[in-house]
Amino acid sequence: MLWVTWFQARDYATWAGKRLPTEVEWERAARAGSTQRFPWGDKWVPAKGNAMGAEGVDHWSAAAPVGSFPANAWGIHDLIGNAAEYVQDVYHLSFGGAPRDGRPWEQETGPIAERRRVVRNGSFLDAPARQRVSRRSSRKPTEAHHAIGFRCAAD
Repeated sequence: MLWVTWFQARDYATWAGKRLPTEVEWERAARAGSTQRFPWGDKWVPAKGNAMGAEGVDHWSAAAPVGSFPANAWGIHDLIGNAAEYVQDVYHLSFGGAPRDGRPWEQETGPIAERRRVVRNGSFLDAPARQRVSRRSSRKPTEAHHAIGFRCAAD
């Protein structure tokens, strides 16, 4: 699902009896046991993700249908390219001070609408060089964007 705010993503996950993944959970799932730039290695493979300027099976100019590219080693689709994804965590410039047990980092300051939330991955708007597993950015939780979505996690 695209074009949602962080609040809408969180509310949907709650309604579905789930939650947004933490930043640590998202990266672990995307890596699928790998330590390389992409789950499949250190070189971009156009047939494995939806990115701007990619060739091969990526013939979409926007988000591709879910499952259009191969799943990673853990059977999870679309964690690289296609849509950037909101996670539970509040954005901080670095991981220094983050919880070490995988919980979301929810230390917040300032007005709630100004607290930025973490967005993981690149989207179809980003070039392959920006599609690495470690990519993180942020947005205001009140902002919706046509290249940002979310996925749910369950305990």
